[in-house]
Formats: sequence, C-alpha cells, structure tokens
Amino acid sequence: MELACSTLKEATELSGLFVKVKEVFASGDLPRVAEMLGMMRRSLALVGDVPEFKAGRGRLRALEDRLQGMVEGSLSQAGGDAAGSREEEDQYVAALAGLLLAVDRYSTVEALFLDTRLAFVHSLWEEACTSSEDVLVWLPRFYTRLVPVLDAESSWCLRVLPQQQQQLMTALAAAILQKISKATRERLLASRLPVAQLPLLSAEMAAFARSIMDVLPHELPGVARTQLLTSLFQPLEEMVSSYPAMELGELGSSLTTALAAVRASPTAESSAEHL
Repeated sequence: MELACSTLKEATELSGLFVKVKEVFASGDLPRVAEMLGMMRRSLALVGDVPEFKAGRGRLRALEDRLQGMVEGSLSQAGGDAAGSREEEDQYVAALAGLLLAVDRYSTVEALFLDTRLAFVHSLWEEACTSSEDVLVWLPRFYTRLVPVLDAESSWCLRVLPQQQQQLMTALAAAILQKISKATRERLLASRLPVAQLPLLSAEMAAFARSIMDVLPHELPGVARTQLLTSLFQPLEEMVSSYPAMELGELGSSLTTALAAVRASPTAESSAEHL
C-alpha cells in the first residue's frame, strides 16, 4: 500500500513537471530547466513502467535534446583557448557544461572540448609534418610544442571541470595520437631512416611519452596509459617490422645489379667462350 502511494505521488509530480518544464523553457531559465529534467529522469526510473508514462522516456529525451541545442552553440563559442581564458569565461563555460552534465550529456561536452582543441593541434601538426627536414628534426620539434599545449589544457580542465579532467584529457591525448599516427607512419616509411638512427627516434618518442604521462592526471587507469603508449609507438614498431623485408628487397636488387654487371664484363664473355 505504501509503495502504491509512493508511486502515485511520483506519477503526479512527474505529470506536473512535464507541464511546468515547458513554461520554464519559455522563460529561458536554463539552470532550472536542467534541474527539472534531472528530477524527471529520476522519477521516470521509478514510474517508467506505469502505462501513463510509457512514452515518458522519449518525451524526456526530446526535452534534453532541446536543452542541448540551446546550450552547445554557446558552449562551443565560449570554450576556446585554454591559455587565454579569463576567470569569468571559465565560470561561464563551467555553468554551460554543468547544464549538459546535469542531463547526462557528458559525451556532448567531450565532443565540443575536442573540436575546439584539436583545431589548434592540427595546425601544429600540419606545420611540422610538411617540413622537408629530417624526421629526427621535425617530429621532436612537434613533440616539444605539443607538451605545453597539453599541460595548459590539463590545468584548464582541473580549474573549470575538475570532475571530468581525467576523462577529457585522456580523450584529448587519444584523439591527438590517433590523428597523427597514420601520418607519422607514412612519413617514417617514406624517410627510410637508417637502422643506426632508430634508437634516436625511439628515445625521442620515449621522452615524449614521459611528458604526456606527467601532464595527464596521475590517477589515470593503467589500461588507458597502455592504450596511449601503444598508439604513440605503433608507427615506430611498424617501421621496424618493415625493415627485414626492405633490406631483403634491397639485397636482391643489389645482387641482380651485381650479377648483370658481371655477366656484361669482358671477363665473363671470355669465360663463356672457353666453355
């Protein structure tokens, strides 16, 4: 009986919220809207199986989508350069992100964060990888320029979205490494780096890996660290694995050239006549 009364009370309150939230949307009070949507989500978890509310989750999702549409444009514009942000801007971003987090839209916050950050990283990468310099020059220079950027972003996350810092920074580092992995592999294979220089390249990558780990939150799970390191070193590992086939091909080509030269020499012709 008590359970039935509690369910009836929740259902009554939920019906009222579905009506009231439209008025609050119209007033533009988005923090109140987010609060009400959170209440509605909790109520639906209790009474969602009641026939009257079978369509409740779909209605709630539509309301959450509406809130997201009203917030994400402003958040995208406000969440710019971490190094140049001011305290008022940080507070504004935290407030907007909080609205999305309140309705379980972390994925939207992460996507907007990555969009605004990766654009600058892309410009750094394009400037580096289009260089005609040796890979041992341009790749370490890119690493050197990227580390302070990651450090600034980590500090920004800790200041503005501390609860999401670990997730956001892990996602950013993974997105960057994924973005540059293919291009790094292609440039390394094209460079035909001498075997003797491979330890130098490996040392540069290892130094960059240590810098990344220092910048990322220390409580980062071991699995996430392993995945990031794998993404970083994969281009080098693939390059090293290609060397035996490359050397075998070069050896075969050298032998073919050498044999052709021997066959064409006067000594070879004289030997053939004696036979």
